[in-house]
Amino acid sequence: MTTREGGNAAKLLIEFNGVLLGDINADGIVDLLDKEPFVQLLVSERFQFEANMNLDGIVDLLDVGPFIDLLNGR
Repeated sequence: MTTREGGNAAKLLIEFNGVLLGDINADGIVDLLDKEPFVQLLVSERFQFEANMNLDGIVDLLDVGPFIDLLNGR
């Protein structure tokens, strides 16, 4: 394991019932490619389980913080 300064920071990936939370584009990786689809879900009326970061059954602004934390490896 290395530090952030070392280049390979550890990431916590959360799988819930076989779904990788934060993996909005379903490519098996939570990364910046998930950012735009996540934003689109926030402004639409669509629901996608992967974007429900706090598991409250709604994709809304309360999911933004946990999504950003996941992208930042926190």
